[in-house]
This record gives sequence, C-alpha cells and structure tokens, in this order.
Amino acid sequence: MKALLVNGSPRAKGCTYTALTELAKTLEAEGIETEIIHVGNKDVRGCIACRKCHSTGSGKCVFDDIVNEVAPKLAEADAFVIGSPVYFASPAGGVVSFLDRLFFSTLNTDKTMKVGAAVVSCRRGGNTVTFDMLNKYFTMNGMPIVSSQYWNMVYGGRPEEVAGTMSDLMKEGKIRAWGISETDEAYLRRAHSVCPVTAIQNRYSMMARWYENLFPVVEELGITYVAFSPLANGFLSGQYNEKSSFEKGADFRSNMPQYTPEGFEKSRELLQMLRDMAAEKNATPGQISLAWMLCKKPFIVPIPGSRKPERLKENFEAANICLSQDEIAVIDEKLNTMELLVFGGH
Repeated sequence: MKALLVNGSPRAKGCTYTALTELAKTLEAEGIETEIIHVGNKDVRGCIACRKCHSTGSGKCVFDDIVNEVAPKLAEADAFVIGSPVYFASPAGGVVSFLDRLFFSTLNTDKTMKVGAAVVSCRRGGNTVTFDMLNKYFTMNGMPIVSSQYWNMVYGGRPEEVAGTMSDLMKEGKIRAWGISETDEAYLRRAHSVCPVTAIQNRYSMMARWYENLFPVVEELGITYVAFSPLANGFLSGQYNEKSSFEKGADFRSNMPQYTPEGFEKSRELLQMLRDMAAEKNATPGQISLAWMLCKKPFIVPIPGSRKPERLKENFEAANICLSQDEIAVIDEKLNTMELLVFGGH
C-alpha cells in the first residue's frame, strides 16, 4: 500500500511540510509506503478548459509540467494527501491550479475508494474553509475522506510560533488558557517559555507509561497532565477476555494489539493484579487503574471515555479510592517486569 502526499506550500520545509512528514511517519510505522512531492514552488498555471487532455485520448494536460508527472503516481497510489497553507481564506493559488488540472485531466482514472485526506496549515483564520475546498476534490471523485480535528489542521511549524499566537489570543481576551497534545519535553519547554502552558494531553495508563519522563517537567512548570486513554481503550476495565470480539471496520478495538490473543496472554498477570486489588478495595479493576494515577501525582487528571451513565458513575467514584505511595510503588515495580502490548505503544 502506498500513500502519495503533496506539499502545496511554496516553502519546501515550512509548516505544511512538517505536518506532512509527521503524517508520513505514522503511516510508515503501519507499513504504508509514502512519497512526498513538492508542487507549491512550481510555476503551475490554471486550467483553461481546452479539454485536450480528453480529446487527444492521451489523458495528459496540454501544459506539460508537474501535473503530468504526478498523474501516473496518483493512478498507482492507494491514498492521496493534499497539504496546503491558508492564503487569506483559501488554499495557496498554486496548489489550486495544480489540483484543478490534475483531477480534470485524470477524470478517466478511477479514483473510487482511493483514500483522500487534506492537511491545512494556518496562523489564525481560514482553516475550515481551506479544508472544505480541498476535500471537494475527493468527494467529487468518490474518494472516502480521512478526517480528524488533530492532524488535519495545524497552526505553525515551531513551538514558539504556536505559543506566540496563543499569547496574542490571550491578550485579546479570546482564550484564557491553552494546552498541547502528545508533546515531549523539548517542545513543551519551548512553548511554555513564550506563553505559559496550562495543560498537556498525553496518553497514559498502566499499559502506556512512556510519558512518565514528563512528570518532573510538568511538576516544575505547574502544568496539568491530562491523561487520555487511562483504561487502555477499555482494556483495564476488566470487562473483556480472549473471547471478546469487535466488529471489523466499525469498532477500532478490533485492530488494537491488547485485544489480540497474544495481548491478553501478555496482560494476564496485570489483569489478575487488578482483580485482586479491586477485591481488596471493594472496587472494580477500572477504578483501581484510575486511582493508581490519581493517587500517584496531584497534577494528573484522567479522562476515561464512556457512553453509559453507570460507567461514568463508576469512573467518578475512583476518586474515592485511596492508594498509598507504598501500594503505588509495588504496582509500578510489578509493571516494570511486564512486557505488554497496547495501542499507541512505543
């Protein structure tokens, strides 16, 4: 499987490129081949609707430039990603000309079910309009769109740029606080030096502890650590076993390593430890998992997801469970000996 990524920014190594390279890393980690092509700095004129690309039967645009170079790559690719900065309130003019001609000249190329995605970079406004314009190329060609509110829209290429914008918004009274998701120490410190960060949101659970190296930093800077997926996507609730099944394509847990037979086998000791402690504390395994982090550090705020009122109530009551520092140390010592499979694992 291959994904073709197009950088529509005039800047070769700007914010759009940074966002595309981060996306490429994620895709490649999943075994998907990627190629990034820079078209934003090319002299691309707009479509003149001469229809020579169709009347001659060549499928090539009469203007023989980067468009004709990319067309066969688009035909071969399984996924197509367009990246563009916002210029005023729309995509950069060069990438619009490129896309108009690329998609018109390849109308006879079946793009149905090729996956499409847009990545938009801006300083302030215009993101959603640009995002919508780029997605139109996909919807008009029967291409399913990969969407998100995280990696699809980016603001700035360096921590200082993003933090500077947040500082301006605070001065204008438009926001009172801001946070960063999935950050590391270097990025956090650079951003915080420009505009104090209120909170970070990173993955954290008994099965996902690789961000514990950030604890001294957030404690030093007075930042809240918002722990997402604190139950490892429900796994630590203890409600599932080897016979549990999830609908492929409809439930994302069907592709998570912790829910595989091997994942359950590797987590057997952990799940038993949670059941034993739950029985001792008159709690549930999920509550023990949440209490472990709540009692560990005062700056940790877990945000478990739930669709049922009873689960929501159960999660809230985890705050009533007290684990001593000695108990937490014993848990951590046991966790250090376990080799666990978990989604998002490093």
